Amino acid sequence: MSMLHLEVTLKGATRKADDSVTVKFETTTEMSTEQFTEIDGYRKQTGHLVFKRDAIKGSDIPKGDTTEQGQTPSQELRSALYSVWSAKMERNMISEDWETYYANAIMGFKRAVVRSHPDND
Repeated sequence: MSMLHLEVTLKGATRKADDSVTVKFETTTEMSTEQFTEIDGYRKQTGHLVFKRDAIKGSDIPKGDTTEQGQTPSQELRSALYSVWSAKMERNMISEDWETYYANAIMGFKRAVVRSHPDND
């Protein structure tokens, strides 16, 4: 897939509970069906975003690849825990806040890892 290049306006950014950020952009011109199809080809893909007020030169683009999922293993674990906490909160299965739930879950994981150490057999 080639590089997606759009002229956009930054419309806003919001921080999520897991400290990731949702960034919203809007194109400054109308998009044809073909252009939208190209944009849609990037849906659910991980990549890099470079935003600059002026035209972007090749030297402006950082080198490096993204991970397959776009997150480190610890970020994936935190996201999974947040998803479980969120679902349990919606169902009134727990009442502890996210910070407490996360700390308890990580401590439980640590205890399980320590118990699995070969010296503990």
